[in-house]
Formats: sequence, C-alpha cells, structure tokens
Amino acid sequence: MLPLIISKRTVVQKMPMVSTLVIMLVLSISPAFAARPIAAMAGIEAKSPRGAQVSGMLAERLSAALRLSGAFDQIDRALLADHLSRYGCDAEACLLRFARTAGVSLLLHGRVDDRGSALTIELEAYGIDAPYFGKILYRYRAELFQGTAVLAARELSLICEEHAVRALAGVLSRFRLPVPLIEDGGGGFSIQGDVRVSAGEYELFRPVRSAREDDVVRTVERAGRVRIEDNGRVVGIGPALPRAGDYMLTGFQDEAARMADLHLARKEEAVFQHPGYSDAILAVIFSAPASASMPIMAPLGYYHYGDFEGLSLWAANAAPWLYLEASGLLRRPNDLRKEKRDVSRETAARYNFGLYMLCAGGLPLFVDAFAHQYLRDASLYQGAQPVIGGNPTAVYLSMVSGGGGHFYKGHRLWGYFYFHINNALVYSALREYSSAQRYDPGTDSYRKSKGDTGRLRVYLGALGALKIIEVAHVLSVGHSISAGRVREERFSIAPDLIIDENEITPGLRMTYRF
Repeated sequence: MLPLIISKRTVVQKMPMVSTLVIMLVLSISPAFAARPIAAMAGIEAKSPRGAQVSGMLAERLSAALRLSGAFDQIDRALLADHLSRYGCDAEACLLRFARTAGVSLLLHGRVDDRGSALTIELEAYGIDAPYFGKILYRYRAELFQGTAVLAARELSLICEEHAVRALAGVLSRFRLPVPLIEDGGGGFSIQGDVRVSAGEYELFRPVRSAREDDVVRTVERAGRVRIEDNGRVVGIGPALPRAGDYMLTGFQDEAARMADLHLARKEEAVFQHPGYSDAILAVIFSAPASASMPIMAPLGYYHYGDFEGLSLWAANAAPWLYLEASGLLRRPNDLRKEKRDVSRETAARYNFGLYMLCAGGLPLFVDAFAHQYLRDASLYQGAQPVIGGNPTAVYLSMVSGGGGHFYKGHRLWGYFYFHINNALVYSALREYSSAQRYDPGTDSYRKSKGDTGRLRVYLGALGALKIIEVAHVLSVGHSISAGRVREERFSIAPDLIIDENEITPGLRMTYRF
C-alpha cells in the first residue's frame, strides 16, 4: 500500500509544478500562443567547458534556423531554460508534460560530448501533437574528428550553424502538423486562413476517443480523403464525409529542401575558389605525370596528411593493378622479339595495360591522395581551397580514368567501385585488341593472331556505357564537405531478452522511427 501512496503523492506534487511553469511562461512570453505551431528548445547538455561553448553556439544557431524557416514560433530559449532549471524539470516525462500543457508542437533536446580531438553532437526532436503524441520523430548525430585542424571560435560557430541547419531540415522534412477542420458557416468546412496548406488531396483522420493527458497513444482512424481548393474550402471525396474534429496532416518539406540547398550553396561559395575550366585545363596538362608518379606520390601524400585509412585502402585496392602494370612494363614484347621468342596475347595485353596505367590509369588514386585532404579542410572551414570544387574537372577525370571524378569530390567508395570496373573492362578490351605473335624460324618472322573482334566490341560498348553512367553520376552528387560524419537514425538494432514463464531467450529488437 505504501508504494502506491508515494506514487500518488509524487504525481500530485509534479502536476502543480508543471502548471505553475506553464502559467509563468504564458505571462512572460508575448505572444505565448501564435497562429503558427510553437517550437521549444529544452536545452543542450554539455559536461566540459568546450562542450558548453559548443552547446551555446548550437542552441543559438538552432534558434536562428527556426526563425529563418518561418515554420514555427518559439518560446524564448533563455526564459524557458531558466524556468526548467528552477523547477528541476529535466526528465523526459516532465518535459513532455510541459510541452503538451503549453501547446508546444515540437520539442528539441540535445547534448554535446567533448572527447578532446572529437566532438559528438546529438539532437532529438519530439512531436507533441498527432501523429506522434510525445514520441521522437527525428534523431540527428554528428561526429566531428578535427585531427590536426585548429578549430577556433569562428570555425566552431560555422560548424554549429551547419549542423543546426541540417538537423532542422531533417526535422522539417519529417514533421507533420495536424490541421483541424473548422465550419465555414455555410454547412461546409474549411481550414484556418493562417495555416499554410497547399491545394490538393489529403488523408482525413478522425479521433476515436477524446485525447488523454498521459503518454498513452491515442487511437485515430482514417475517415477518408478530402480535397483542398485554392480558396481553402474543404471538399470530401469519400468514403466518409468530413465533420468537426477531423484533421489532416501537412508538412514543411519545401522549407526543408530550401534551407538545406541554400546553406550548401553558401558553404561551397565560402570554401571553394571556383576557378571553373582553368582547373580542368591544369588537370589535362598534368594527367600523365600524375598518373606515372602515382605509385610513389600517392602513399607519400596519404602519409604526409596522416590519412592512414586512405593509405590502407590504396594498398589493398591498387596492388593487383600495379602488379599488372609492373609485369607488363618489365616484360615488354620488344625484348621478347629481340630474343626471337613468342609473344602471347596475355603478355601484349599486360604491356598495353601498363602503358594505360602509366598515362591515365593511376590518375584517380593520385587525385584521392590529395583532394581528400583539401575537401577535409573545406569541410572544417579552413579557408578557400584551390584546385577542387569544379564540375568540369570532375567530368574530365571521370572520362579519362575510372572513378577519378568521384575521388575528386570525396566519394571514396564510389571511386574505388568505378576504378575496379573500369580497369577490368579496359584490360579485357586490350586483351582482345592485342595480337599474339608466334616466331617462325623458317622465315625468321612473326605470325600475328588477332583476338575475338566480337568480344572486343562488347567490352568497348560496356566501357562506353560505364563512362556515360559514371559521368552522369558524378554530376548528380555534390562534394563531400560535411563537417563530420552525420548519422540520421531511422533504423536501430539492439539486443533484447524475451522473458516468459519458463525461460529467458536472447534476441534482437529492430526499431523503425518515422
């Protein structure tokens, strides 16, 4: 009996505290409730001095991004933090109860973890109204490894702005706002004039029972579909007619895309010099020297910049092609002919492939060894970077080599994907193109035998199709200049224990957040 009494007393004590907090905020904020949905920031936790600095910058940038989006009105962040701290309302249950009572539609909460050379930013967004009812609708995590870069207050501020905009764009892309139907006075229904809803067809939802004040999910049903006219009038299109209390869901996908695209354009303008075609001309001039020196310069570049991940990938992926190049150039057909020995098609193909690797085939890995560091400096706002940032250069590198454009833009895995497929097709085509030469002692001459011209056409056709796909792909992707590794979690897998009356069974729990 005693635990039940204590539990009831706890509830009785918490509810007046939340109510008092809401009343104080309503009296202090002007306007407390506006036409647009309200967003509140419940604070960004930090446990170190630099973490506290970053959390303050991040909170300011989030507030600024919310204002620029035009999608929400905000509760004053400093005032809210003061009241939450004063009343000790930091638990999730208390924060959600406050948000629901205060009419908040979106609640943001986060934390910053400082681990010396690495910073981790985590943000969570709770949807208070339907269809979320207090559940997390979006989770954002960014891991920033600064390495040898020196991040001053300016760079930290810009990085916080980037992650604030990206996180809010992710929230807006998934946030859905319930828009209730109101009677228009003529026997029909319309939507509020200050709610932005585009004309079109929408699903209509109907609560099955009245909303509850606890965390239990409320039951709703799909009542049918409605069409919104240009004048805001609601027309039911079945199967059930709309009625008072029904609502539909609208979102802010357009605002999310606009924010993300605008910020990316601003960052590219700040960190790239954008020389245009002059970089492509330089790439053409230095392609052969760069490709020829790749076996030496690429590992030196990785080592110089401390990119040991890139060095490991280079060693594993370049080894088979460098072996073919070396074996072809060291065993030249001319040397065999001087010794009056037969020249197999394989030997001739390896020699021709070695010439290709010497002139163009090694260019992608040379590009990766240096462009990756330039892009990393650009991602951390370390000044305007030369050489990189131009699409003409990316297109040229993709045309003359496998994966060069993707390495140039920082997409290392795609670069290796195209690098291997391109080299395999080039070698196969050269093998069919090369001639086997058999020495005839009677005539002191060589007889040549060509490869299969049909297979040669197939390989050349496949190589041409690959180049079209690769160029189109490299134009469709942007430069990899994200400040840190970003993970927007929708799926999560965690261990779980299934307990029944007889045994405990280990298992896995998969969660999908929408």
